[in-house]
Order: sequence, then structure tokens, then C-alpha cells
Amino acid sequence: MPLAAIALPATDALPRDPGGMETQARPGGVALVGEKIYVALANLDATLSAGGPGLLAVIDAPSKNLETTIILEGRNTVGLGADPKSDIVYAVSAGDYAGEAGYVGNGVVELIDPAAQEVVASVEIGGAPLEIVVSGAGIAFLGNGKEGVILSFDTKTLEVLAPIDIRDPGDELN
Repeated sequence: MPLAAIALPATDALPRDPGGMETQARPGGVALVGEKIYVALANLDATLSAGGPGLLAVIDAPSKNLETTIILEGRNTVGLGADPKSDIVYAVSAGDYAGEAGYVGNGVVELIDPAAQEVVASVEIGGAPLEIVVSGAGIAFLGNGKEGVILSFDTKTLEVLAPIDIRDPGDELN
């Protein structure tokens, strides 16, 4: 039995690509900051492709009520991270998926100020970032669904850093 049922944005309330199919909010990563629960929402159409920009649901933890939904720039928002040192929430969007060709490589990370509940910056990281961790030195590292490299950026300057290649050089798929 669930502890609570939290209504997500209705299908007709979601932003859609012009001329696109109806979309649904698909919850992904979750982060807790203070009394707020942040949930990454991929905005997917019936083919499970991004049908519009991703969203971030902001839920009041004590009441379990959806307070607001923040519309993002990135597509296929799947991951979240929070940096307790800076009170920033990182929304991770894997980007568009092109069937057999895989991810397009238009991944984005958006920085959200929880106090203002708005996007304050974004990083066009490329690849297909899926999840994020931030080191004590302020470097964000991101898993990548496009290829076997770890993506990274400096959280202070937002400079995209060289990827860390974890592929086996002897692998023929490299």
C-alpha cells in the first residue's frame, strides 16, 4: 500500500513540441532539499521519445502536495542531484533519442535555485547524461548513456571539462 499518491501534471497541462503527440510526465530522479522533494519528469510521447521539454516537480514533503512544476529547456529529464554546500538542485536531461541511432548528444544540466524555484543557469554538456554527483572540489560528474565516457563540468564556472574515457581500448565497439 502506498504511503501517498501525488498527482503529477495532467497530460493537457504539459508543454509539447509544435504538432507533436500528446505527452505524459514520467518521473525519474528524486532529490530532497529541506522540506521540498524535487522529481525529474521526462515529458514523453507514446513512442517514449521526448515530446517536449522536461520538467521538475516540486513537492512539499510534509503535506505531500505538488507545489509547482518548473519547465526546463532540456529534453528527457531523467536525473537529479543536490549540492548541500551551494543549495543548488541539478536537473539532468539526457536529450533526444533517435531510435536505432541512439541518443543525439544534446544533453543539458540545469541549475535550479530552490529558494526562488527557478533555473539560474544551464550547461550544454552534450552526450546523454543520466545521473550526477558533485565532488567536494565542486566538479560535477555525470553518467553518460551515449558512449563510454564520464561527462564533467566545474560547478562554479560552468566550464565543461574533458570527458573521462572509461572504454576498453581493445574493444571493437570503441
